[in-house]
Amino acid sequence: MKDKATVRYMGYRTLPDGGRGFDLSIAVAGTHANMITIEASAGLFTGPDRIAIQEGAASAMKRCGPALRRIPRFPTMHSA
Repeated sequence: MKDKATVRYMGYRTLPDGGRGFDLSIAVAGTHANMITIEASAGLFTGPDRIAIQEGAASAMKRCGPALRRIPRFPTMHSA
C-alpha cells in the first residue's frame, strides 16, 4: 500500500523583492510534518500573464505535488 502525503497551506510571507513565500506543511501517514517554503517572485504577480495573489497558495500546492511523487517516500498526495 502506498503512503499518502498530506499538504497543508500554513500561510505566506512577503519576500524582500515583493514576492511571496508560501509556507506548506507536508506529512506522510505516521510521520511528523515537515515545513517547506515555495518562493514566488514578484514578477509572477504582474503583467498580462500574471497569477492573482489569491491564487498563489493553490499554485504553490500544485507545484509541489509532482516533485513529491518523484521522491519514493511520497508516492501520492492529497490536500487538506
